[in-house]
Amino acid sequence: MQIMFRTFYYSLFFAISFMLASCASFEGSQSSSETARLQKFSAWQLQDVVTRSRNTNEAAQDLLRQADELIAENQMEQAAEKLERLLRIEPSSAQAWSRLAWIALKDNRPGRTQQMAQRSNSVAYGNKSLKALNWSFVRRAGQYADDDDLVKKAEDMIKQLGFTMGKS
Repeated sequence: MQIMFRTFYYSLFFAISFMLASCASFEGSQSSSETARLQKFSAWQLQDVVTRSRNTNEAAQDLLRQADELIAENQMEQAAEKLERLLRIEPSSAQAWSRLAWIALKDNRPGRTQQMAQRSNSVAYGNKSLKALNWSFVRRAGQYADDDDLVKKAEDMIKQLGFTMGKS
């Protein structure tokens, strides 16, 4: 049963990843847009799915799955509500904070985007792909807010994490 759940979970992420990649994808090098999509996919995937399935509250896992389904259906407000409920159960969910950052970016709320992305990064620990994705959200938020210092800081952080980005 647990293997079926993981298989379903991965399949769901494949579908969601392609939808999200067209909206706010991680900006890899311009010559490799497919690599950028794969980086985003791996960043949003639960890096430690096996550990999480043993240690994470089942309700939190269910809320993340529901939020992803709502995001896939472009129901961002409802997805944000699920993510906020999840964070009351598991405040250190880097995945939930990252999704909230992305939703804020889609809503053109640069301040909230930066806040949620930085919160995600503070609990993402060794997940460099997720951190780089979050910094790409911060970079885009800086561009929306015409904040050149924030854009530069985000670009520097992405480079420190070992990723490259295209100019946009």
